[in-house]
Amino acid sequence: MAETVLGFRIEVKGTDKETAQLNKLSAATDQIKARIKLLNDIQKNGTVLTQTQINRRTLLTTQLKANNAQYNKLNKTILQNNNVTQKSESFTKKKWVNPLLEQVLQCLELVQLLE
Repeated sequence: MAETVLGFRIEVKGTDKETAQLNKLSAATDQIKARIKLLNDIQKNGTVLTQTQINRRTLLTTQLKANNAQYNKLNKTILQNNNVTQKSESFTKKKWVNPLLEQVLQCLELVQLLE
């Protein structure tokens, strides 16, 4: 009996505006992380940070948390708009699992019929 391998890819897309906003937030997150890393590296090398640098690192950390929260909120909205998740359910309860499973089973039945 021949071995059959099936692969699936599920891609959830938002509107162009949402995708652009996600990319912008992701780039801002990367920049903030790099600036925090730079300040942490300065401190790891034995240099004592000035009060200004400490305040800047605190502000950057706060910005990073706010940025991540905004990114996650937008991503959740995109998933809800694409009917991947419902508004009241957790991320682990996906609406597409059962229909996808049914499609996989139908494909397997077809493959068995062709063999």
